[in-house]
Amino acid sequence: MTKNKNEALTLDDYKVTGYENVGTKDLSIPFLVILQKGSSQVDKTNPSYESKTFPGAEEGMIINSNTSEVYYQQKGPEMEIVPCGFETCYVEWRPRGDKGGFVTAHRGDEILKQIRSYNDKRVPILANGNELKETKYHFVLVNQDGLTTQCVIPFGSTQIKKSKNWLSIMSSRKTNNKGEKYKIQSLPLPMFFFKCYVSLVAESNKQGSWWGWKIRIGKTLLEESDPLFIEGFNVAQTVNNAFEAMSPTSIESGSGGAVLQDNGNII
Repeated sequence: MTKNKNEALTLDDYKVTGYENVGTKDLSIPFLVILQKGSSQVDKTNPSYESKTFPGAEEGMIINSNTSEVYYQQKGPEMEIVPCGFETCYVEWRPRGDKGGFVTAHRGDEILKQIRSYNDKRVPILANGNELKETKYHFVLVNQDGLTTQCVIPFGSTQIKKSKNWLSIMSSRKTNNKGEKYKIQSLPLPMFFFKCYVSLVAESNKQGSWWGWKIRIGKTLLEESDPLFIEGFNVAQTVNNAFEAMSPTSIESGSGGAVLQDNGNII
């Protein structure tokens, strides 16, 4: 740096940042976690309440699993995100009656060959007695007042259909005036062209009630010169390795339902 001492420095002036040897495997990518009425952060009867709660914690919030930063709360504005990647995994769990908990997440469908039966809720049971649950992971870039964070949104169980709908809508948009090259090739627009908005909606069935995801796909596409588009593009290049940066604790805590909207219409 050769600037005059009276000149203000910018981030571009720093040639060394300290992160030169940091790779995806050295990071812990946070999940977007919904606080439910039984979550340890809000349920005072939960054994982990004292260690996990934080001031103002209440059900119906979306938090960062690494920092507990609140990204959304009821009656607040929607979260703004840019989708950057996707992966399906099969998460292995110990049954609740056997000191239940997260075991591991399997990439690919080879693990399906070890399914031996199904329980009364149609959850696959492996040869070792553990449960196997299919989970869809959406890698996104959260934008809050110009500050961005790479996060993961998980969709499991009955909410898998919501994930499929979200992907189907985005992949169906192939010729939305974003350049002749896309029209000629007739390929889906990359995910990071889309700006989406996240909030929560109350859901229920015969087994209970909970807060679920609500994803609204924006009507306009990001311009290729938009800094958010550029960062989304850069994040998308690392998604193939990002799964290894998802911590087991985050995978275990990441859950929730989903309701999707496309231009304001519930799907």
